[in-house]
Amino acid sequence: MDRFTIPRDLYYGRGALSRLKQLNGSRAMLVCGAAARQSGFLRRAEGFLQEAGMLVRPFVCTPGGPTLALALTGAKAMQEFKPGWIVALGGEESISAAKAMWAFYEDPGLTPRAFLEEGRLPLLRRQARMAAAPAGGGGEAALGGAAFLLDPAQGRRHLLRHPVLAPDMAIIDPDLAAPCSGTILARGGMAALSQALEAMFHGQASLAYPLALHAACVIFDKLQPAAGGDVAARTMLHEGQCMAGLAFSNAPAGLCTAMAAELCVAFYKPLPTGIAEAVCLPLTLSRDPGAKNAAARICASLGYPGECLEALRSRIILLRGGLDMPESLQAFGIEEAEFLSKLPDLCKRLSHTSILPKNRCPTPKEAEELFRQAYYGS
Repeated sequence: MDRFTIPRDLYYGRGALSRLKQLNGSRAMLVCGAAARQSGFLRRAEGFLQEAGMLVRPFVCTPGGPTLALALTGAKAMQEFKPGWIVALGGEESISAAKAMWAFYEDPGLTPRAFLEEGRLPLLRRQARMAAAPAGGGGEAALGGAAFLLDPAQGRRHLLRHPVLAPDMAIIDPDLAAPCSGTILARGGMAALSQALEAMFHGQASLAYPLALHAACVIFDKLQPAAGGDVAARTMLHEGQCMAGLAFSNAPAGLCTAMAAELCVAFYKPLPTGIAEAVCLPLTLSRDPGAKNAAARICASLGYPGECLEALRSRIILLRGGLDMPESLQAFGIEEAEFLSKLPDLCKRLSHTSILPKNRCPTPKEAEELFRQAYYGS
């Protein structure tokens, strides 16, 4: 039996952030990144929550991704403040961090090992509920029951996937994505495209499939004009990315996600997730089961001519180039000596990744071929 879980309430459209003033509660913790503070959206969200009669405490995430240390620090702040609502505002990093903070807040005795390696989750919503408002740049990916957490000390990027991690409320307000630069939109859009395609590859019989198909078509059609500043395209892209995130959290992850996870840990800080996924996605298409059928549906919907899988691969490469994104890790600027020194460990980790079922993990030799293609270009 399968399960399909999304936030109970989704509010979307311009001005949807104002829905925060209708929440019931006495205290709210606002988790966001520096960009939300600089753009003024933190102040707006804080004002709406205060209109609801709440005492509000902001928690601004430090740069460097949603790390285990950040999650534990945030959970400690929550245990002191005792919020009844956790409101995550911003990109995937802020929303993922807020979800991890939420888990450690609900169960102070939860250990990182139990949470990250054993998959143990506390009974959530005993102390707080969660609302999430993505602000472009990949935050849409965390609207469902998915999140990721970095543990640089262990060299791990954990993908957390469980229905209970889906927020109680999602706010999809295109105004939040308006300040995003074209570069940030491009990276978030390519990551969302990867998520939509993987949901199609592995969820042909699931409720996630139509969401993923529509999301992929929207991203192919609207990402480039949105990155160029087209306001209408940005609105449609924001909603399409949210659909991709909801589909991704309700379908198995694929090889592109697994490769990007290992690369983003190996080259921690310099390599954004969107760049890693944009490089890896064309390389992994032919290796994912279900890709051919998914490619046929997308090509039929968008009118792409030619053999479907190759046509889809060509369109991904064309879109990536149109967004001025690097075609390889070498073109991104990672030094060859550093790459080669980390290659053996990358291959070992990918061949044993917990993101994929064991029967779909590449062998060390296959992993080396993939990583070399990602570095030097296919």
